[in-house]
Amino acid sequence: MPEPEPGFVGVRIWDRSVLVLMDWLLTTDETAIPHTHPSQKQALRDLLTAIEWARGLGYTAAELQVAQEQVSSNMSDEDRKI
Repeated sequence: MPEPEPGFVGVRIWDRSVLVLMDWLLTTDETAIPHTHPSQKQALRDLLTAIEWARGLGYTAAELQVAQEQVSSNMSDEDRKI
């Protein structure tokens, strides 16, 4: 059976979550992120690239702080503990 052609997936995600995720991916040491296969690391790189294309790289510390507060407001108190 032949392998299907790769495709693209459209994902709906809150723009504030995208900003928080982009900042995290840009500032986290990828060697510190646990993974069980090299493809997982590459998939995170692919995600960051897609976010950069869709959103662009520019944002301020104030924009990030507001996004972080709004995104974390949807968390349970238990999950907020870092």
